[in-house]
Amino acid sequence: MENRTNSTKSTVEAGLISAIIVVLMLITGYVPMIAFLGTLILPIPVAILYLRHNFKVTLTAIIVSTIITAMLFNPIQAALSALSFGFTGLVFGYSIRKNKSINFTLIILTLASLLAIVINFLITILIIQKTSITGFFTTTVNQFNDMMKETIPMVKELYVKAGMTEEQINQSLSVFNMLTPQYILNFLAAALIMQSIVSSFVNYAVSRAVLRRFGYNLKKFTPFTEFYINSFIGALIVMPVPLGVLLSAKNIPIGKPILVSGQVIMQFAFLLVGISVVSYYLKNRFKLTNAIITIIVIFLALNPMFGTILVYLGLIDMLFDFRKINPNRILKK
Repeated sequence: MENRTNSTKSTVEAGLISAIIVVLMLITGYVPMIAFLGTLILPIPVAILYLRHNFKVTLTAIIVSTIITAMLFNPIQAALSALSFGFTGLVFGYSIRKNKSINFTLIILTLASLLAIVINFLITILIIQKTSITGFFTTTVNQFNDMMKETIPMVKELYVKAGMTEEQINQSLSVFNMLTPQYILNFLAAALIMQSIVSSFVNYAVSRAVLRRFGYNLKKFTPFTEFYINSFIGALIVMPVPLGVLLSAKNIPIGKPILVSGQVIMQFAFLLVGISVVSYYLKNRFKLTNAIITIIVIFLALNPMFGTILVYLGLIDMLFDFRKINPNRILKK
């Protein structure tokens, strides 16, 4: 009798969750401007259903909602959307149920988001648009360049009115000449990874705020002033750079994208650590307010010279742990 009651309860809740997912998918489908908001909200009902029941019930709800959305809207779009929020929601629910650390949760959310983005990207290009990756970027860049050819004369006119010299104008517009399919491909991996990282943090923050109302207490983020990179993660971040150099030296085509994307990710990661170190001392040593600290670090990060110093500061902090917050630091006294 009890098993039948539980079965009925899970069926009802799965049906309700499926209905919620269908509504959210249709809203994000018909109103593209809030599509990003939908990607943040859709994993939440999946995670809740997984926490309250099990993988089988949750997967059934995802499949049912996908089929209904496919019938009402667009089959391919429904499948791609389900792949994204379904995988993320299941991974998130698993982490909460197993009481995993926030670092573990963020890492697997990032990996899940990255996998979903890559699959969506490949399906969209290879199956829906039926073109190659290079062909896709070539078409996109050509369309952008055609648009810029119409826009550049107006931009030049504005620059002239602003009092800029011909040399300054040409230098400002030279960035558009760098925009080639190969240039975009070199940065593609870095862009996808960084998008996944940002998505996982935002997703966790939004989900934590919502799930608290359902009685689930998720762990808080570590204060930014205590952000650090341990030696293992640091090695993973640095590794693509020498690998890219080696492959480029041997004229292997994939070497350049690995090198460029690796440099971007490495600089971004250690820049964040450098900013964290500076923020830590400004807050704890000089007792500055958060507003003043924010202004200072934005100025430092946007300045090319100081930005480079912050990157090296972050790298050195991984070795010496100036704040003594990394229990697994490399150099211990």
